Amino acid sequence: MTNTGGVAADQLRAFVERIERLEEEKKAISEDIKDVYAEAKGNGYEIAVLRTVVRLRKQDSNERMEMEALLDLYLHALGMAPSSDTNPVDDGQEDMFQSKQERAAPERNIESLMVEAKKAIIGEGKASTSFVQRRLNIGYNRAVSIMEDLEKEGFISPANYAGKRQILQGSIQPA
Repeated sequence: MTNTGGVAADQLRAFVERIERLEEEKKAISEDIKDVYAEAKGNGYEIAVLRTVVRLRKQDSNERMEMEALLDLYLHALGMAPSSDTNPVDDGQEDMFQSKQERAAPERNIESLMVEAKKAIIGEGKASTSFVQRRLNIGYNRAVSIMEDLEKEGFISPANYAGKRQILQGSIQPA
């Protein structure tokens, strides 16, 4: 092994050659993937949708559900949600933050929703508005209200700079 200036030249050369070999393999695999997408396109499949499916399959199911809930929320906020997902209310305006389950389900009282939210948060160790919205099958506005109430009770912390909250109480106590 040759040392030049404190560097083992043979070892360095071996690392460089391994990296180059892996780069070549990566390029070959990339070309193979491109060929598979071309074959799929030739059979009538939409490539952009296939890429999305592949990306979604890489995600954890909880992460995927949270992203889907946020996407749904954003589409509703921008008025881009399918018309079957919206429901006119008495004043003729659309309640874009109310879920289908919430519209179809009988009214649940806030106390029972708070207890359900606390159980879900403790059970999963997650304290986000979208998590509560999904878990309780409620609309965004109601989920925000519950999160605010839980924060006032001292059950969860205020959201930090990244929107994350900490669970401050490990047990469910009456309000």
